[in-house]
Amino acid sequence: MTSLRFADAVKEGRLSIETHGPIRCVTYPVLARYRELSALTTLRNNAWPAPTTGPQLLKVAGPWVSHVLGIPFQNLIAGKQVHGTNIFSFSKDHPASQPGGTGLRGRSGVLPTEARGVSPHAPYFCAGRRAGEPVIPAAPPVAEPQVIPSTDGFLTNARRMALIVVTADCLPIFLYDPKRGVIGLLHCGRAGTMDDIVGVGIEKMREDFGSNPADCVAVIGPSVGPCCYDMDLWGANEHRLKELGVATVFNCRVCTKCNNDVFYSHRAERENAGRMISAIALK
Repeated sequence: MTSLRFADAVKEGRLSIETHGPIRCVTYPVLARYRELSALTTLRNNAWPAPTTGPQLLKVAGPWVSHVLGIPFQNLIAGKQVHGTNIFSFSKDHPASQPGGTGLRGRSGVLPTEARGVSPHAPYFCAGRRAGEPVIPAAPPVAEPQVIPSTDGFLTNARRMALIVVTADCLPIFLYDPKRGVIGLLHCGRAGTMDDIVGVGIEKMREDFGSNPADCVAVIGPSVGPCCYDMDLWGANEHRLKELGVATVFNCRVCTKCNNDVFYSHRAERENAGRMISAIALK
């Protein structure tokens, strides 16, 4: 399977570039056709030092990502990723997705949260910025995003709740069932591929929300390609999604290592690699 240069992928309409303050990101035309949906992946960013990963990345970049999505900062949901197959599934009927909600119940249990149905806030700007300097979010609001332990995927039909994974070569796999109004996002590397996180996710969509794979769309975002890795993660996951009956499977075919000037890559940068944020939300 041939990987593409980033510029060629954009030229072919496989990805679109957007800039919001210091955040540069790509969006996916195959998902952008659904007006009720927002989905993006951030690019390399010089507004904060690399490596900025995990909770630190969410605190620094999260306010901007929430602003771009039009989702309250505290309604971002991320996982403590462990390269496993645990998928946190929650519905629009759960307390966290309701105004005044105080808890989020999923297959992983109940965790405290401050996810309330408030209008989205603008990013928090640093004072004293000189002309021409990048605008950088300052401290986020008191209520912070929820981070679910030992979790590498999310599913929900709740609106105004953004699902988050972070990657630097692993596959961000976006899932959407437009018929049932269900979104999903998976973090999938070698271990996730071998342990079939895609199969777990599709089956959980069926069990928890009544989704039919034939109604679903799956998108594989920028990630390491077979050109730069000894296991074809793209091919394996594309094949598995099709085998499961997913109607539309789209791979942007942009390798993070080949395009390390645009994306972070752990294989290229090792411990110096930052992380990209991938996010999806129902408006």
